[in-house]
Amino acid sequence: MKLAVQSWAFNPNLRRMLARISGHDEGGDEIDETGIVTDIKGDCLEFKFIRGDQIVRTQFYLEYFRSGGLTLSVYDRPPVRVELPDSYQIDSTAQGE
Repeated sequence: MKLAVQSWAFNPNLRRMLARISGHDEGGDEIDETGIVTDIKGDCLEFKFIRGDQIVRTQFYLEYFRSGGLTLSVYDRPPVRVELPDSYQIDSTAQGE
């Protein structure tokens, strides 16, 4: 999947994807956050993640991803359903006896 569809526009297919943004932002601060791409508006990517007990909403511009500043990694595979095996489907109150 490509980060941009034009030199000035993010790929709109990134919208609503689970992603990790890492590297150094425009101020030189290190960032490594996993969250959701909530919207794409041309060269602006809106991103939401959890830090501690706060939901943080922020924006990144396409220029931040040039020259190795930031890296965007997306988790683009469908989720895999996991289930508890039948052998573990016991009454939890019986364990204390």
